[in-house]
This record gives sequence, structure tokens and C-alpha cells, in this order.
Amino acid sequence: CELAITVPKFTYRSSINLLEALEPISVITLLQTDPDFSGLLKEESDADPYVSKIDQQSFIAFEEGGIEAAAMTLVEVSDECAMMPIEIKLDRPFIYVIEDDAGAPLFVGIVRNPQTSRSLE
Repeated sequence: CELAITVPKFTYRSSINLLEALEPISVITLLQTDPDFSGLLKEESDADPYVSKIDQQSFIAFEEGGIEAAAMTLVEVSDECAMMPIEIKLDRPFIYVIEDDAGAPLFVGIVRNPQTSRSLE
């Protein structure tokens, strides 16, 4: 008994941001909030690492000579500030200073009544 199958030639590539895909099931919180990666760091490190990126790429090609397939997952760990939303509300009088890279003041000012000031949004 012989079986003959005819399949068209095709190539398919896929790239998925797994952090976005995992967000609805709260895996993001586990990965980014306060993970313990101490085993990956030198003992004297002050770094506060978190998973900043998980990308998965896959490839499959059906050709006359056969099938080729590959997959790769990239997990990126950063030690910078995790992207947690921060809200700052200046709702009372304050002083502001805008400096250049050398620390010289470019603008200095006082906001006496923030409730009457225009929003910067």
C-alpha cells in the first residue's frame, strides 16, 4: 500500500512577544514585580534584575527536498528600573530647576498655586 501526499511549498515565520501574551494570566506580575535572580548574580551585586523581554521566533519551510523547522526563545533580564507605572501629583506649591548636563541651571521657577496652573498632559 502506497500513500502519496501533495503539499504546496511554503515558508512561515512567526515572532511573538510572550510578555504581552502572558499578561492576561498575570505571569507578568510574577516575572517583573520582584523576582529572585540572586543565583544568577555575583554576591556583591547591587543589581535588581527583572525579566524585561521574552520573544519567541519560529520558522518552518516545506520544500521539495524536505521540511526545515526552527524555534528560538529570547529571555532578556535587565537590572534597570522595572517599567512600573509611576504617578507624581504636584498639588501644592513647589520650586523647579531644569539643569544642563553639567548641572548649571537653565530654568528656575516657583509654582505657588498648582490648582490654577495649566496641566502638562
